[in-house]
Amino acid sequence: MPSSTTAGRRDRGVTLVGTAIGIVLGAANPADAERLWAHQPAAIGTPASDSTLHRTLTTVDT
Repeated sequence: MPSSTTAGRRDRGVTLVGTAIGIVLGAANPADAERLWAHQPAAIGTPASDSTLHRTLTTVDT
């Protein structure tokens, strides 16, 4: 999956893994995934915002 080399951009793979973990923990939408991900920063780092999750999922869907 292509990633941006711009400073401050998130790796899309990490974003997808974090989202998957949020879904496994019971997230029903991107905002829930962000909140659940925030409880696990040691495992996968700081959470991506719900808009970043949406952009990443849109990219994967195309």
